[in-house]
Amino acid sequence: MEKTYVVMISPDSPVTPSDASKRVLMMKLDLSVKETCFGLIIEGEEDLLNEAVEELKRIDRYGIYVKERGFKIYDNRICRLVRKKRRPGFHQFEREYATLPYIRYGLSAYEKGMEMPEKIKPRKIPAQKLKKLIKEMTYEGDGVSPN
Repeated sequence: MEKTYVVMISPDSPVTPSDASKRVLMMKLDLSVKETCFGLIIEGEEDLLNEAVEELKRIDRYGIYVKERGFKIYDNRICRLVRKKRRPGFHQFEREYATLPYIRYGLSAYEKGMEMPEKIKPRKIPAQKLKKLIKEMTYEGDGVSPN
């Protein structure tokens, strides 16, 4: 079954989208590959896609992340050139892309057997104390922050 995958490369990865696309193309698999600012979009039969993903993960185990995409590579319904604005979901990609270094750190720490820090339970603040804090942090209690 033909699928489309988004391959996101962590911003702290030594691998660039260009390196990744060349690596996939050198495998000479029957895949469509599109290089993007955050990584790649690859399209083809699922078994071939998985083979390409495994090869990419060999390069940077915790720096390359893959998820399935709901649209084909050149689908005009989400093409920003046709729509004349950002495509749907791009803001989510930006957010995910920014968190990838943290995910890498967490996976590496887990693999090394590091202990998880104890969760800190937030203290409840009485309403009167919260109101007092808010009033102190604003000018004359007018609701305008000093920052």
